[in-house]
Amino acid sequence: MTVSVSVQPVLRVAGLAKTYGSGASAFQAIADVSFDVPAGKIVCIVGPSGAGKTTLLKCLSGLLERSSGVIECGGQPVSGTPRQMALVFQEYGRSLMPWLTVERNVLLPLRGKGIDPGEMQTRMRNSLEAVGLAQAARKYPWQLSGGMQQRVAIARALAYRPEVLLMDEPFASVDAQTRMDLEDLVLEIRKEFDITIVFVTHDIEESIYLGDRVVVLSRSPTRVRQIIDIELGNERNQVDTKGMPAFDEYRRALMSLLDRQIQRAADDRK
Repeated sequence: MTVSVSVQPVLRVAGLAKTYGSGASAFQAIADVSFDVPAGKIVCIVGPSGAGKTTLLKCLSGLLERSSGVIECGGQPVSGTPRQMALVFQEYGRSLMPWLTVERNVLLPLRGKGIDPGEMQTRMRNSLEAVGLAQAARKYPWQLSGGMQQRVAIARALAYRPEVLLMDEPFASVDAQTRMDLEDLVLEIRKEFDITIVFVTHDIEESIYLGDRVVVLSRSPTRVRQIIDIELGNERNQVDTKGMPAFDEYRRALMSLLDRQIQRAADDRK
């Protein structure tokens, strides 16, 4: 199963490589990664532990300088952090300011951007409504559950009105039920805001449930092992979608790919 979607990509990655250090101490984290992200789609990235998924996402966002290769967003080379991108981290507790209310946390990235104050308030309210936290605007992050704090982080990213939302294992630290609720939230905001999402996860089922395609990375130094289109329709829910025979086929295919890489790594250590 290979990518054959003809939609113009909003994000293009070609021959991306990242090496830390130089000389004898150099460590190549990413060797060669290429993939496209079509506009309005969710592309999930999976790989074995230590595959450089977070490093890849930091390169895409401009937070980390790549060693070589091409990253384009909207047809323009990525240099620094593109204005049309927003990033949601796994550690939501560290990304939120505990001394600021929820509404002020959401407004934070909008300040100093030349946005009309009335527009800022509108964006803040709409974003909190979109994640189901309209009634929590005056609360502080420490007064909310972990799942609610991650919703605040998502609302803050949405308020920026990005074309591309990068999400780095955002639900790894919440319980199973909250995780499912947040997965459905991602599908809802993609539809409501017509946003393109790159979603890094270590969870195979999550990648299938959310993704329009899944990019499977190799172990370090990272390469693209395979790109798989996920054809489960646009309307998905936790019970019916995960009960489809096709869902189980995708799960087996991805598990087989990753299991072979884990076994190869174990053989290399012998």
